[in-house]
Amino acid sequence: RDAENDYRKAAAEKERAASRLLALGVSQAQLKDVANRADATTKMVVRAPRGGVIVERNVTAGQVVSFGQSDTPTNLFVIADLNTMWVLADVYEPDVPKVRLGQVITITPPCCPEERFDGKLTYISDSVDPQTRTVKVRAVVPNRGRMLKAEMFVRATMNTGSSKVLAIPQSAVHVEESQTFVLVEKAKNNYERRPVKIGRDLDGAVEVLEGITAQDRIVSAGSILLKNSGK
Repeated sequence: RDAENDYRKAAAEKERAASRLLALGVSQAQLKDVANRADATTKMVVRAPRGGVIVERNVTAGQVVSFGQSDTPTNLFVIADLNTMWVLADVYEPDVPKVRLGQVITITPPCCPEERFDGKLTYISDSVDPQTRTVKVRAVVPNRGRMLKAEMFVRATMNTGSSKVLAIPQSAVHVEESQTFVLVEKAKNNYERRPVKIGRDLDGAVEVLEGITAQDRIVSAGSILLKNSGK
């Protein structure tokens, strides 16, 4: 009876393996050839379900693999279509309402700053990163000439419209003992240390969310010297 059970188990295993090979594109003739041999000399072509480029290989020539050989099986090969790429980007929390699916996103690789790749936004995360206060978005970008590479850093820009913000030079902002502040002119040769809440980085300037108004006169050039002399 044990021999009969072993036979049935082996037959079922054979059928499962044959079904998987057929699903991978192996022909019936190849399966028959394998079944008629008692060794592993038969060569068979395993076809990928779609075209692409091999980006990961987990086997080497001559290596023996078998179905169910591991509790955590791995793919023999990973194939990717590199004609289009996913681009992941972070959007600052205040800008999230301005971002929408289908929006055009422009990608610039640091290696080729004169090149531009336009794609469309296909995913916007529903959660905010508690550390960076940003939201993950994903775009699909046609990979012209396959210049974009996997894991490459790129600069992503989107046109979200314009809005008025209060911004000051980065040189006017100071941080001391975990407090961010600026120096505001109260009168001639009289300056006040004013705590502020800073927002986005605006390429040489920073957005100010709280602490000062557009009417306040702040010190930018030489503010470090004034701060040190006031100690």
